[in-house]
Amino acid sequence: MIGDLLRGPGGMLVASYQMAGDAGSVTGPIAAGLLVDSASFEAAFGLGAAVLAVAGLLVVSAPETRTPP
Repeated sequence: MIGDLLRGPGGMLVASYQMAGDAGSVTGPIAAGLLVDSASFEAAFGLGAAVLAVAGLLVVSAPETRTPP
C-alpha cells in the first residue's frame, strides 16, 4: 500500500524491499527444516545465527549517509 501511495521510483523501492522480505519469510523456514532433517537442530540454529551475524556486520560497517543539521 505504501508503494502505491508513493508513486514514482520510491514505490518500486518499497515493493522490492517487501518482496525480498517475503522471499526470506518463505525460504527461511523451508531451508531450516531441510537442514534439521539432514543434519541437526544445532546446524539450523547455527545457520540462523550466521545470517544474523552477517546482517549485523553489514549494518555496523555501513557508512552514515545523513549529515547532521
